[in-house]
Amino acid sequence: MKKSALPLQNACGGSKNQSLGKEGLVKLLRWHFGHPEFRGKQLDAIEAVLSGRDCFCLMPTGGGKSMCYQIPALAKKTGIVLVVCPLIALMVGRPTIALLDLW
Repeated sequence: MKKSALPLQNACGGSKNQSLGKEGLVKLLRWHFGHPEFRGKQLDAIEAVLSGRDCFCLMPTGGGKSMCYQIPALAKKTGIVLVVCPLIALMVGRPTIALLDLW
């Protein structure tokens, strides 16, 4: 079964220009990703981004960082969501492991 787009006016109870409250953000999370609620500080990070503040979000692997940029991108119908995701540990670690395997 194909999902239809979730209209923002249904998610936040108003027009597209209105900012989403917690309930609207949870509806987006449930609709698009199937998760019942946010984990840890995800909601704080999402609300910071949606309010226009800069946000630095440091989470462990599997901590749900992707929701912190995907939900604002879905909630904001205008503008740009810029994500900077340094993967230095992966870029440095993999060649080292590959070299060790050769020995």
